[in-house]
Amino acid sequence: MKKKIFILMNYAIAIAMFVFLFKNIEVKDFMLTLKSANLGYLALAVVVSVMFRLFLYPILWKKVLDFSKLDVNYAELFKINAVSLSMKYVLPFKVSEIVRAAGLRIFASMDFCTALSSSVFVRLIITLGTVILLVTGMFLTNNFNYLPWVLIGLLGMVLLMNNIQKLKNIPIANNIINSLIYCFERINSSARIKLVIFSVFLQSGEILSSFLIFKAIGLNLSFVNAVYYVAIIMLVSSIPISIQGLGIRETTAVMSLSRFAETAVCFSGGILITLVHHLIPAVIGGIIWLVSSSERFFANTIITETAAAGEKI
Repeated sequence: MKKKIFILMNYAIAIAMFVFLFKNIEVKDFMLTLKSANLGYLALAVVVSVMFRLFLYPILWKKVLDFSKLDVNYAELFKINAVSLSMKYVLPFKVSEIVRAAGLRIFASMDFCTALSSSVFVRLIITLGTVILLVTGMFLTNNFNYLPWVLIGLLGMVLLMNNIQKLKNIPIANNIINSLIYCFERINSSARIKLVIFSVFLQSGEILSSFLIFKAIGLNLSFVNAVYYVAIIMLVSSIPISIQGLGIRETTAVMSLSRFAETAVCFSGGILITLVHHLIPAVIGGIIWLVSSSERFFANTIITETAAAGEKI
């Protein structure tokens, strides 16, 4: 019952956000902005988004596994990541980290809790990279209003990553807890620094793609400002209070970017960010999922038929 209420609340928040936005914008201006968007910039934004979300994300995950002395090949991680991008919309309230861990459990025969440790570690590293980009944007734009709070959050994340392995010293700690902290315990400080640097690079892909989207719709925003404002949009929309950030992302875009353009243009930017960064990679991920599933099905069928034929001979 509680889960159903939570699901309904998430849907309600997303719908309420969109109703609020459509009541406060000129729909004609919104449609005109989308129709007049530069398709060249949009196509380039899609290429950047797909490259970073589908092809580079598994590299970060593999690095985490390698530093943890866990051997999983890139091809499997690529498929699991693609599946998780689409599964977020098929099962919108299943955390993507759990989906990725389940994928490792199935395709790499890894203990689920150990697999979950790797995906949670990646999530923390990704969030840390986004916060670092936000701090960088603050310094680039000389906007320090929330810097103390952001630095406190940054320090808290670093302390969490450095001390979570101490959970194994708790008397009630069991094999599940020890498995959950597997990666945190085995990745040393120098490896963590390398991973954070890579995560900053990985998250900068979404900023670059968003900047191209802004260029496409004529939103006059410098790349320096894009670093700051897109980082805010990324962090706020990651808060799990609506369906995959729908409504929250667009509202944050309108509130953050309204000083640079009309509300309809800012809303168009938020919609296109959702489309380019989330929906298109999810669709492509779903196609990869279907193709890889078909390959496995036909491969297993061929193996079964070959074995059966061999027995007859």
